[in-house]
Amino acid sequence: MTAAEHIFDGKYDDVLDEDEEEAVPASKKVCNSPGADVPVAKTKSVDFVAFQASKSDDEGEEDEEMEEDEAEDDGEDDDDDEKPRPGIGDSETLFHCGNLQGLIIGMGLAIVQRQYDSQSSSSPANASSADEPEKKKRKLTSTLKSIVPGFISTPLDIDDDDGAGTGTASAKKKSGIGYAGTVKEDMTGQLEAMESQKVRDATLSTLLSAVRNYLPSVRREGGGRASDFLVHPTTLAQIRRRFNVLCSTLLRNDSLSDMSDRSALYSELFSWLETISNHEALASIMGMPIMVVASIKDVVVRKSAGSANSTKERTIIYEGSSGPRELLESIVIQAEAALKGLEGVIKAREAKKDPENMTEEQKRMTTLIKGKKIQNPYDEENEKLLDFCNGILNTAAAIDRSLTEIKGDAFMQRMYKSLPRLSAASQSHATSAMGEDPAQQTVTLSSNASLAELRSTYETWATKARFEYCDLEVKDGHGNSSSPPNYKFSYNHDARMLVNSDMPKRSLAIARELAVLTTNLPVAWDSSVFLRVDESRVDIIKALITGPEGTPYENGCYLFDIFLGASYNHTPPLVKYLTTNNGTYRFNPNLYAEGKVCLSLLGTWDGPGWISGKSTLLQVLISIQSMILCEEPYLNEPGWASQAGTAASKAYSANVRRMVVNTAMLGNLKNPPEPFQDVIQTHFRLKAKAITEQLDKWLAMDDGIPTNGANNGGYGGGGS
Repeated sequence: MTAAEHIFDGKYDDVLDEDEEEAVPASKKVCNSPGADVPVAKTKSVDFVAFQASKSDDEGEEDEEMEEDEAEDDGEDDDDDEKPRPGIGDSETLFHCGNLQGLIIGMGLAIVQRQYDSQSSSSPANASSADEPEKKKRKLTSTLKSIVPGFISTPLDIDDDDGAGTGTASAKKKSGIGYAGTVKEDMTGQLEAMESQKVRDATLSTLLSAVRNYLPSVRREGGGRASDFLVHPTTLAQIRRRFNVLCSTLLRNDSLSDMSDRSALYSELFSWLETISNHEALASIMGMPIMVVASIKDVVVRKSAGSANSTKERTIIYEGSSGPRELLESIVIQAEAALKGLEGVIKAREAKKDPENMTEEQKRMTTLIKGKKIQNPYDEENEKLLDFCNGILNTAAAIDRSLTEIKGDAFMQRMYKSLPRLSAASQSHATSAMGEDPAQQTVTLSSNASLAELRSTYETWATKARFEYCDLEVKDGHGNSSSPPNYKFSYNHDARMLVNSDMPKRSLAIARELAVLTTNLPVAWDSSVFLRVDESRVDIIKALITGPEGTPYENGCYLFDIFLGASYNHTPPLVKYLTTNNGTYRFNPNLYAEGKVCLSLLGTWDGPGWISGKSTLLQVLISIQSMILCEEPYLNEPGWASQAGTAASKAYSANVRRMVVNTAMLGNLKNPPEPFQDVIQTHFRLKAKAITEQLDKWLAMDDGIPTNGANNGGYGGGGS
């Protein structure tokens, strides 16, 4: 018997909810629906008549009865000349009845959800209740073990926050942002957790694949059946009730890197989404909000005085959350960014199809030695990530295409407006639907807007503007590029040296880095981080950080050039500070007038530094934002850490505030640096009222001393 047949062989009637169990007795009448041209007596792999019988405590007797039934059915099937449908095994009678199909899908998804809950439970409180009948547990566990390799019956206590389940990890002392330490870490627990996760994902993937065979599909191999075209309401209800919850849980994982590592499970999830979106009766589910439980309240209702018994009523309140397509958008954005980072891999793949156009470097990488091709392990990882990202984009495209056909452009326009940030693919659809590019729409704000409205508008705009591609190449007066190209960039020479380089390990690291940055850059009213990446060279990056609230750097705009070098991420990126008033202002002991950024994570200061393969550019950006642009920058200078609140510290902060107004505010407004002109102007326009109040406060606090940008703000110190 196939895995699908095992799952739905009548052994899981105890998995159904009470409301489903009450509906079971009607199963005899179900098969009289239109298109049910095969009697129930011919059902080979599923004995649905057993659902309305009382449950037997003796499993041995049940097995004997099933064997006898199967033997009789086998004899009848031998005389049947009808060929089995590909991919379905011998249980084709199930596809003659929409009611049975919906019931099977509901049962299968209930089993999947139970397995997922069991696997994801990490504490005794979330484990199965001790009051649950042991027989039911043994029955479910033993059968799943028999049909799914690697089935895990007991949830593993794994906590990603404390070292993946290692007993000693929780005792480790936490350090500052971006400083992971120099001591070699014990990776044993993490590796074991990763292997365990792969086993659990393979189990869920197998279960989902088995259930997916029963989804209505007009594109089924061998042609669709009646229940594929005439979808029963039961099927729709089970998909919305059970699959949407599981789908929502999995898609809320906003890490493309983690999804790629768990590709077995997520590839199957995307297959579900494509199958559903390709059916006109089901596709609308992809654009609907997912109803999730918001609260549960139990109320004891007492009966009349003559009765000693009381009943308990449960009130469950549901609320709508983001639908599957909306949840998928953030992953689509990351996939597009990863593909940008893998452009070299894509070109190499195309070149292999046409060896005459291969570069010398590509030919060298495909040299044959002793009849065997050299296979770089990073090439294989790149190919895996490339295929996974393309699968994500294909799934999103299939959903959009179906929703457009079924719901129309007006619905798609409303849906795109609700997305936190449009991907390139979605943006192209939105452009045709709205008549203009959403990226070019001006942020409007009423003159009497409240602070809450200001915050909401600012954060919505910043979320969409935080990560974009742009052209940083310098061209001559005729618009022609040099060879190799030049860039408006502090590390132009380093960038030109790596033109047309083919380094699979670096490409993989950059692709994963970009995927994280697209949707995880910090955005808030208090402080935000914006990135601009060259559209043809994703290793060339410019960053803008707005000063955190409550610091001398508040609401100023601070620019950095970032280059992901040849050995990234084995070594840290190159970072240069640009907001220096032409090299005359030193805003912080860690930000030099010549542009040096003093940070141990970058290897420019003693202390815990960059960890090869683990540290990220996001860590660097957050370290600068929170640790350098801090409330009392005077304390960042070695030897001054104990002088908090002193007159010298206050004078230092006052001098920094004057430099911020002169350069990080007025200087950027008068001459907005490319490519952040729109960001700077919109930032100051939306926060005009708050900045005005801030400057009035700073003016009252000022000590009247002239600005001194030299020699560490004019207050001595040897520098860090």
